[in-house]
Amino acid sequence: MVNLFAVNSHPAIRFLWLWVLLLVVPTPPSFAAKESVALRNGQVVLVTGDKDGIHYRLGEDLQKFGQLHGFDVVVKSSLGSLDNLMSIVNDDRINIAFVQADVPSWISQRLNQSDRPGSDIRKYLVKVRTYYPLFDEWVQIVARKKLNSLADLKEGKIAVDSHKSGTFLTMGNLSLKEKIPFDLVAASGSEALEKLLSGEVDAVASVSSDPIVTLNAPQSADFHLVPIILTQADPVYVPTEIPVGTYAWQKEPVKTVSVKILLASYDYSQDMDICQRLTRFSDVLRKNVNWLRTHGQRQWKQVDFDAVEAEGKKFLRSHCLSY
Repeated sequence: MVNLFAVNSHPAIRFLWLWVLLLVVPTPPSFAAKESVALRNGQVVLVTGDKDGIHYRLGEDLQKFGQLHGFDVVVKSSLGSLDNLMSIVNDDRINIAFVQADVPSWISQRLNQSDRPGSDIRKYLVKVRTYYPLFDEWVQIVARKKLNSLADLKEGKIAVDSHKSGTFLTMGNLSLKEKIPFDLVAASGSEALEKLLSGEVDAVASVSSDPIVTLNAPQSADFHLVPIILTQADPVYVPTEIPVGTYAWQKEPVKTVSVKILLASYDYSQDMDICQRLTRFSDVLRKNVNWLRTHGQRQWKQVDFDAVEAEGKKFLRSHCLSY
């Protein structure tokens, strides 16, 4: 068992855990909720991701959907999946959030391994609930063609968006599970591409159902997707393939693992006003998801609410659901 608090533990592991501890310390709210016209079913505040990313666009879909059914869905941007989870814990104005399934899983495992710093936050983290499991996202690593496996990236520098992103935690988690140390560097978009082209980083990682936009360009032809094949099975990381042609320069499917995106919430069982509001939103979402499939992002086509009850049993389910 890995002791994350050992003095001689790997620096990347200590750094990753330090970020989690800093994030769960209550901080002043990062935004002032906009005053908006109250719709008949009330307000639902959703925290998503970067404004240029797919999760924010999915949030905008839910905002338009909500307006059709009497909900004022307020969409907030964030630094990523880990940031979202901590927003649920620390900010009582956040009702729901997009969170990668490995974020609560990773924190839960780490807390169970020690009674030392972190035991004081367990009582808050156990209040996080799954509102709905949604769709799968690929773990993508783009690197020079000479790097052909996770093992080849040992001690290598990998660009991973923000240190509050789900990608940062996923790569840290894979590093622990596979016992392959990575040097994780906060960089994304054009900055990550520049660092990759210049050799400042060895790879760029992303957890997404879309290709990394800046790496789909012709100048990226000297790079490829690194196959990800785990040596130990993990129910959170499901073996899959990134289809051929996902990137313009990708000539064959590439093995990787996927992570489920959850619509997560807090345990509002003691706040019936919010709980009933979320129950109404849940009912409307299940019954009218075809509108999202038709008018929203393509990811909604992967959401199957007919099967969501069985899928939801894998996670700690919200009390504010009718199924």
